[in-house]
Amino acid sequence: MTRASLWLLAMTLLGTIGCSWEKGPDLHAVTGTITKDGVPFTNASLEFYPKGPGAPSYGKSDEEGNFSLRYSTGSPGAIEGEHLVTVIGGQMKSGVTPVKKEERGLASLTEGDTPPAKPVANPEAKGRRRGGGGGEPESIQGIPAMVSAENENHVVIEL
Repeated sequence: MTRASLWLLAMTLLGTIGCSWEKGPDLHAVTGTITKDGVPFTNASLEFYPKGPGAPSYGKSDEEGNFSLRYSTGSPGAIEGEHLVTVIGGQMKSGVTPVKKEERGLASLTEGDTPPAKPVANPEAKGRRRGGGGGEPESIQGIPAMVSAENENHVVIEL
């Protein structure tokens, strides 16, 4: 081998080793479920934008409304901290009857139980819908979510 070939091989190996030493942000596994009126919300794209530094994570809901996130680099998970979630597109699972918000959770109550408190609307997400016209899918922005380093991260989103 010539001196130039050996030098090129050495530089390639050093570059490969150097790249493998680069460490990205600490990521934490995130799964979740998205529903609308108690019905799984399918085929929705979810974008988790961290409030602090870092890139977003993405997921897509399946036929049961379940999703898992991948960081912008393609690695599974999301960075720790508060996120604002955007939901783009999606539809309610067909063949399932929606449940009125007032009735959700009441079927499992027994005599003497206190009904659950009504959920408080998220003021950040309210009124931030876009799309629906011109072929652009509807989106809902500003849904708060938390990713923790210490706890299981299963995010439940109710539209």
